[in-house]
Amino acid sequence: MRIIELLKKEYKLFIRNRKQVWTVVLLPLFFSLIYVLMFSFSNIDLTVSVCNLDKGEYSSSLVSTLSAAFETSVYAEDNASACFAVIKDDILSGKMLGIIIRSDFSENIANYEQPVLNLYFDNSKPNLGFFAQSYLMNQISSFNNEILRQTESEIKDTTYSIETDLEKTIQLLNLMEYAIPDAVKPSYDELKNNVAEYYNKISGLNRIDLEFLVNPVDTQLVGIFKGSNSDGFSFSVLYVVVNIIVILLLSSVSMVYDRKNKFLTRLKTSSTPVIYYIISKLLFFTLIGFVIFVPSYLVFAANNAYFNTNIITLITGLILVSGISALIGCVIGLSSSNESSSTMISVFIGFLFLLLSGLFYPVDLLPGLAKSMLVLLPTSFEINLLNNALIFNTSIQVLNETIYYLAGYLLLFFGLNYYLIVKYQ
Repeated sequence: MRIIELLKKEYKLFIRNRKQVWTVVLLPLFFSLIYVLMFSFSNIDLTVSVCNLDKGEYSSSLVSTLSAAFETSVYAEDNASACFAVIKDDILSGKMLGIIIRSDFSENIANYEQPVLNLYFDNSKPNLGFFAQSYLMNQISSFNNEILRQTESEIKDTTYSIETDLEKTIQLLNLMEYAIPDAVKPSYDELKNNVAEYYNKISGLNRIDLEFLVNPVDTQLVGIFKGSNSDGFSFSVLYVVVNIIVILLLSSVSMVYDRKNKFLTRLKTSSTPVIYYIISKLLFFTLIGFVIFVPSYLVFAANNAYFNTNIITLITGLILVSGISALIGCVIGLSSSNESSSTMISVFIGFLFLLLSGLFYPVDLLPGLAKSMLVLLPTSFEINLLNNALIFNTSIQVLNETIYYLAGYLLLFFGLNYYLIVKYQ
């Protein structure tokens, strides 16, 4: 009963402040719309797996170029299906890109036709494919330039040969004007042979694809998760970031308000346990987390994002994500001198998580030490949990390790709140 009364207090304070209400409604919509509108239209430690079905001269040269530029694992399989299986396993084990070189790769280049490289990537990591493809193409530009120079040399040699033969033909034709009929026949035969040879050479030049001259090797990104477009994965990241920003702001300001009005002092002298107070905060802002979820979800669903949702796993994820954000916000409120400082700290932390979320730049491409530290943050586990709930329809029993990690963070911040209230307030 006491927890319900505390929840009523939080609700009345929340409704009274119209700015907070509009923040909960509009901020998720704002971030969701910005993301959808934006993405609808050095040296990196890139790890690559290559499966070479061609084994020709040009594919061997490409593999050597990749091995020199990146940490590369090379496989030789008999067919495309076996290649894809090996590539997918490597990507799931941590490789950033997988490349299948088709069996006609070298033949296409030799015939002045543009070959296609299939680039496979983990499309559960938003924008990783775009950045990884850009870095890959930048590094293999030397391979492309080598093909262009070789093609240019072949064209010049061919045209020079044609020019020389034409000069001989002109000389022969000039001689034919003064030749007697018996002498015309051999010259005529030679002329006929030359014309036939010119035709074959010119035909070869005519087969050159202009796109090939500009970009000898084309690449196509292919996500390893069939039917899962990147917008669905992006939603998980965006929701976690928006949840952190909004709930940090609201819960920290709420805690500062309770301190300023001596509510915590009265609470400690009353018969209501401090744990009940923390639980009421946790429950109320978890409900806010559910409210935040709805507008963002609707925006992405309207944009044809792929969702295959496990409801129980999703509810568990929303509770853990919102609960951790609420407790961190309460710690900020307990540690801040006033509402302005708590707001500033909350915004700073929120936008820091935005930059480190992988939404706009893949965490996988950060330096090794920074990447290792970031994967220990609760946000990495939260995003993984929501991806499994929203995209893969994963049962909660399969995600015990992730849930235990997040529950550990929840208990840690719960205990920190209790300590700060009892010890210092």
